[in-house]
Amino acid sequence: MAFVLKDRVKDTTTTTGTGTVTLSGTAPIGYVSFGTAIGTGNNTYYTITAGSEWEVGIGTVTVSGGTTLSRDTVLASSNSGSLVTFSAGTKDVFVTYPAGRSVFLNTDSSITIGNSLLSLSSAGAVTSPSLGDAVGYKGIPQNAQSTGYTFAAADGGKHIYSTNSGAQTITVPTNASVALPVGFSVTVVNNGTTAITFTTTSTTVYKAGTSAAWASGGTLAIRGLATWIKVATDTWFVSGTGLS
Repeated sequence: MAFVLKDRVKDTTTTTGTGTVTLSGTAPIGYVSFGTAIGTGNNTYYTITAGSEWEVGIGTVTVSGGTTLSRDTVLASSNSGSLVTFSAGTKDVFVTYPAGRSVFLNTDSSITIGNSLLSLSSAGAVTSPSLGDAVGYKGIPQNAQSTGYTFAAADGGKHIYSTNSGAQTITVPTNASVALPVGFSVTVVNNGTTAITFTTTSTTVYKAGTSAAWASGGTLAIRGLATWIKVATDTWFVSGTGLS
C-alpha cells in the first residue's frame, strides 16, 4: 500500500449514506479514473461533493480495477468534520490537496506546513520555531462544546472545553460511524456546572489502571480532565482526573 497523489483524477458515484462509495469506473473526458491513476489498494486525498453536501478526507481505492473508495479519515466536511450521510443523486469524487495537509511558500518567504508556520532567514535557514521545539501540535487547540457532542476527525490533538450549565453527553464514536485513525487523541476539560456523561456504546474502553472495560455512561466530574486515545478499531483508553 502506498499514498498516491495524481493530477486530474475524477469520477462520479451515486452511493448514499456514510460508507464506502462505488465509483462509476469511467472518468469524465479530460480526467483519469481512480483505478488507473491511484491504483487498487493505495491511499489518496479525496473530495466528494453534491450541492451543499461535501467531504474531504483520506481514502483507499479498493476492489480490483479501483471501482470503490473507502472513506478512512475525514479531514473536513459539511457535517462539522464528521462523515457525511450523502443523499440520493450523482456526486463528484476527485483527488484533492487539503489545505490542512498542504505545504506552501508565503509572500514573506515563510513556509506554512498544514497549520504550522516556519519562518526562514534570507539564507533559507529556519528561524522560527526553534528546531528544539517538539514536532507536532503547537499547544493543544481548543474546541468549545458545552452541549451534546461527538468526537470528530478535526478534534485530533485538541481539547474539548466545556462550560456547560446543564446535562451534557459526549459520544465516543464507533469506527463505522466516524472512522477516526488509530492513535487519535483528544482531551476533554469540564469547566461547567454539571458532570459530563460519556456514551461509548459498541466500543471497548479501558480506564487507565483498571483491568475491566469501562461501562458506557461513565462521567467526568466538574473541573475534571480526561484524555482519550484510540488504540484499535473500536478500542479506546481514557485517563484523567474526575472519571467515574
